[in-house]
Amino acid sequence: MRIAWHLGNRHLPVQLLGDCIRIRADHVIKAMVEGLGGHVEAIEAPFDPEAGAYASGGHRHTHDDDDDHRPT
Repeated sequence: MRIAWHLGNRHLPVQLLGDCIRIRADHVIKAMVEGLGGHVEAIEAPFDPEAGAYASGGHRHTHDDDDDHRPT
């Protein structure tokens, strides 16, 4: 929960997957997540972040980035 708060506080796009949060590759955010006790694993997978509270009409924007990370 603490890691999710810090990611949200930075307004980062995230994809929620069960007990994992998928984020875009970023060495600064990786260091933050690990500093908070999380684990970051580099993966190659589609990235479909949550639309967020201010998205209009529930539209979801899909990104197909190759180097995403999942903090757990």
